Amino acid sequence: MEYIINEILYIQKPLVNGQLKQLSLLLEDLDFTDVKTATQFLKAIGDKLIPATAIILIPEGESARSKNNEKIANELEWDLSLELQIKIIEDFLSINQIVSLIDKLQGIMTLNPNLPAK
Repeated sequence: MEYIINEILYIQKPLVNGQLKQLSLLLEDLDFTDVKTATQFLKAIGDKLIPATAIILIPEGESARSKNNEKIANELEWDLSLELQIKIIEDFLSINQIVSLIDKLQGIMTLNPNLPAK
């Protein structure tokens, strides 16, 4: 999936392991136990939506590994329309099969020794 935000082309692909780890660190304190729909996902993620979006979008010509998520989040905060944000979320849920993704995130958080124990 491709999106133009403030004249920059961003690409969204199925997540790779590095992005899953970044998302798990960002979202470690959130409870996704009963999340089954996009609405429940949005409610659970709250104010971490823009930083999470920065993790999942890749500027054209960059890699998921080398991109600056903080810089992207700052740009998205001021340039991403609500309409496009909803489209990005819908695409994300479609591409990544959210129930499977949540299971993977929970697995990474359990297996990653760098994360604090709950």
